[in-house]
Amino acid sequence: MGAAASVGAFLAFGMAPLAAAPTAGADFDDLVSDLFDPSAWGNLSGDFDSLFSSTGWDSAGAADAGGAAMAQMWETYFYMPLHDSEQAWINSDFGSQVDGVINQLFAPFTEGFCGIICNGVDGTEADPDGGNGGLWLGDGGDGWSSTEAEVVGGNGGHAGGIGNGGDGGAGGLGADGGDGGNGGEMWGNGGDGGDGGAGGNGGDGGNGGNGGNAGQGADGAGTAGAGG
Repeated sequence: MGAAASVGAFLAFGMAPLAAAPTAGADFDDLVSDLFDPSAWGNLSGDFDSLFSSTGWDSAGAADAGGAAMAQMWETYFYMPLHDSEQAWINSDFGSQVDGVINQLFAPFTEGFCGIICNGVDGTEADPDGGNGGLWLGDGGDGWSSTEAEVVGGNGGHAGGIGNGGDGGAGGLGADGGDGGNGGEMWGNGGDGGDGGAGGNGGDGGNGGNGGNAGQGADGAGTAGAGG
């Protein structure tokens, strides 16, 4: 193919889009004209009515279900592995040695907690309420379960930053169960309330602890005792 033929072919293909340009320009002009022409808008009142009417929105149940699914995913794939690792460290020989040094150094700043990284002690008959967990990491201790009639169960200890609240102890015969401890301020599950003791009118179950403030924690629940 000679140079002249090549130039001719180039112009033929190159000018084809330009030849169609006026049509595209006309279409664009029509679009702009319709955009600013109220007669071309149609009746939009129905669209605005549906926008501000609750009947046009998705059901709250669907949103709740989605939120519950996300919370469960967070619990399963993030918090539980993190919590398991935390507990494995706290309960290991090496971890307990390191934590002991850290907790001793920062003892003046951890009033009300067992330390920086630690689990609260479980309640006893002499001291029924479980101890609070570490300021940063650790679970609250479980409340003491009463073995005496009309004696309530101990409350679960609270977690500090990341951890679970301790479970409330069960109430004695006819007595209330203890309240579960609150989950950590960042992440954590609230402890279950202790079961109420059976007999008489039956004790009330303890209140479950609150989940972590980040909204990912689960609240605990207690069970009322059966009446006699």
